[in-house]
Amino acid sequence: MSRLYLRPRWAVTFGLSLTRRTMPSVNTPTSLDQSWWMKVKRARQHLAVIVEQVDQLGGGSPRPIRVAEHHETDSWIYTAHLDLTIDPMLPVILGEFLYDLRSALDHIAAANVPAHRISKSQFPIFTDDIWQPVPDGSAFDELRSRRSKQRKDWSGWTQGMPEAVLDIIQLTQPHEDDSTPAGNPDNHALTILHVYQNADKHRELNIINPGIEDPHAIVTWPTGDRQEFTYHDIPAGKMLRDGGKFFQSHIPVKVDLSGTVRIAMARDPQLAHRELPGSLHALIEEVGCVLASIQDAMNTADPTNAAPAH
Repeated sequence: MSRLYLRPRWAVTFGLSLTRRTMPSVNTPTSLDQSWWMKVKRARQHLAVIVEQVDQLGGGSPRPIRVAEHHETDSWIYTAHLDLTIDPMLPVILGEFLYDLRSALDHIAAANVPAHRISKSQFPIFTDDIWQPVPDGSAFDELRSRRSKQRKDWSGWTQGMPEAVLDIIQLTQPHEDDSTPAGNPDNHALTILHVYQNADKHRELNIINPGIEDPHAIVTWPTGDRQEFTYHDIPAGKMLRDGGKFFQSHIPVKVDLSGTVRIAMARDPQLAHRELPGSLHALIEEVGCVLASIQDAMNTADPTNAAPAH
């Protein structure tokens, strides 16, 4: 497979900074009746419902937070409570949104393989560069086996694609994007789509977590003295969870708490949260960019110039 680095037209349109060689701009009108664009249209409809529900929950709004106090041995523990009722259908709608975006990528992949290979096609998403050589030695046996399967999957899913299309798919892999937050491919939009959609499709609904992004407490001591606490040590991408402990004292005090309420999806309560609806807007934009770029490549590709299988 060619490892040509490209800078597709959508990278300029969406302001993405990619250090790639330039692909000639093609101004062919986009056909919105293609199945992949219909999938994106349906995802946008789901997103509108999600946005409405998040707005009703007050996501993104600073507010006073209810504080509960309980006594343990010689300490008073203070916890934050948002008192929100989340519609149990919200994670279901979220799963349908993710499914439609993932399906859009698979549809355009299927449109680029020979007819007899459509059932075997899939849009590959890998966080690692699967073409990097694996060191010798028994310590790398597991990695070598995993890489072998990944390369086999890639070849099986993309066999027969025009080389120009395959170059775009390679370019859009999470490990290729230097602008990913914190330089971590796990934070790439396609990785998030892949992980969250797989879990929803095969195992369980995604968790919808309300939380406080920037909790700020004012503690009034029995003497009348007041002290302010802003919690800067909450890791990026995480929140003070609903019901979470945020203050402890050896004597009872009065605590007033405020903060910005966020609604987020998560695979586990302890893992990084993906804010709603912001993270979903990022997903739909990334998928739209990928589809537009591949469609440009389809319009200019030589159908007889398929990339060689690995």
